[in-house]
Parts: sequence; structure tokens; C-alpha cells
Amino acid sequence: MEMTKETKSTWLKGILPSFSQVVLIEHPISGALIFLALVVADLQIAALALSSCLAANFLAHLLQVETAQIEGGLMGFSPVLVGIAAGTFVEGIAAWPIALVGSGICVLANLVINHLFSQQGLPGLTFPFILTTWFFLLLSFSSRWIATSRLAQLPQAVVDEGTLLFPDVLIKGVGEIFLLDNTISSLLILAAIFVASIRWGCLTIGAIAFSLIGAFLLGGNLDTLSLGLYTYNCILTLLALDLFLTKKTPQSTGLLLGIGGALTLCLDFALPTILGIAGLPVLTFSFVIATWFTLYLEKLLVRT
Repeated sequence: MEMTKETKSTWLKGILPSFSQVVLIEHPISGALIFLALVVADLQIAALALSSCLAANFLAHLLQVETAQIEGGLMGFSPVLVGIAAGTFVEGIAAWPIALVGSGICVLANLVINHLFSQQGLPGLTFPFILTTWFFLLLSFSSRWIATSRLAQLPQAVVDEGTLLFPDVLIKGVGEIFLLDNTISSLLILAAIFVASIRWGCLTIGAIAFSLIGAFLLGGNLDTLSLGLYTYNCILTLLALDLFLTKKTPQSTGLLLGIGGALTLCLDFALPTILGIAGLPVLTFSFVIATWFTLYLEKLLVRT
């Protein structure tokens, strides 16, 4: 496919929305703030995320994916996360080929997953990112060429209660959506959400409060709580449900949001036990499963 001025413009237009689509937002200013948050946290991770986004959008053009999907960041947001994961979990120069190859795999997985799940009326969400990251982590366990620096910080059961840290506990969950353990970056991402929608900004704060109270009542470790590891999936779930739910009465919406948030929190406690056996991080899997379940539950309730 020839790279004309028009296709090149489309390819580049999808960059900033790819960053904002991670939090289900199509807004260039929000995307710029999120990219700045990555730069503040780690310059190499920001470069890997940008390179993965560019590679994914270029491949999407070669595959002749619809222009609207590329410009809207729908082909780039999972590769952005793959680039971040490569920089977070892989040591040395190996992070770069993994990020670039992973972005290509992610685009192909995105197309297949979106096709399969659209038949059920469900969004693909970040599932392509999850599968791609798990694939490379599993590959690294048997490969002498890929050295993992650390796996995701999993909410594992620990002996001591830990310490509740302020203001970390109130804000770091926003940054953990992008695997960032940085307070300033978290504030920038929260600002990006507010720029796109004040309502969604308030919903994000509500999700933080909901997850903190729920995790505390469930007896979650306080160190894990302070890192935001019981929070980030809950934020994504509530934003996704607010976007995709079709039954918009206040009662049903509130009930389904509560179900989705509670299920996400329970999965954040349960999944590390299962995935930890294989040495895999939870990533955004709790968000994906809880959102799919709640959206399908709504379909069943609508039928009745």
C-alpha cells in the first residue's frame, strides 16, 4: 500500500488518541497529557510506547483497516500498553524488538478478537494487550535471549498488614492503568480524564473511593492498597460500563456499575493465585472479565 500524504496524515492522527483510548477516551489533548505522564515516569517507556503505537498504526494501514479506527486510536491503544509492558518487564535491548513485534501481533489479535466478540455485542477492550504480554512473558521463561526484570506487582497474600501511605493510596491507582508507579504521572492521567469529561473525572474519583473501601473491607494488604493495585482495574471497569451500557435508567445503571466494580475487586483478589502459578501478572484482566460479564448480564436482563 502506497504511503500517500493522506494515509500518512491518518497514520499520524491516530497517535495521541491511541494513548487516550487506553482509558476509553478519544481526545488528543488527553492523549498528550498521558504521553507526558509516561515521559515524566520513564523516558524509555514513553519511547517504547510511542514506537509501538507508530508500528501498529503503520501495520493497520498496510492491512487496510478502516481509517476511522486508526485515527480514533482503536488500533494503537493496546500496542501502547504492550510497549509499556516491554519496558517494564524486559531487561535491556530486548525490550525494543519485543515492543515492535508485539505491537504487530497485537494488531492482528485486535482484529480477530473484535470480530469474534462483536458477534456477541461485546467490545474487545484490552484483551489483545493481555494476550500479547502473557505470550512474551511465557516465551521469556524458556528463552535465554529474553531476560525479565520483574513481573507485575501482583496483589499477593502476605503475612504483614503493610502500611497505608498518603497521598499514594488516593492517586497511584490511576497511574497503574499504565503500569506507572509515579504520583505526578498519576495526577497528569487524572487531569487527562477530566479534560475529556468532567463527569468521567468524577466517576474515576468515585471508582477510587469504591475500590479503596472494598479492598479494605476484604482485608487487602495495605502496601498493595497504597500502590493502587486494587484500584486501576476498577477505574477502567466503571468507565467502560458507563460507556457501553445501553439500559440507561439510574436504578439499573447504578446496580450494574456496583456489580461490575465489586466483581472487578474480587477478581483482583482471586486472579493472582491462579495466574501466579504461571508467573503471570493480572494486568487489566480483572477489568476485561468483569466488564464482559456485566455487559452480558445487562443483555439477559433486557431480554426479560
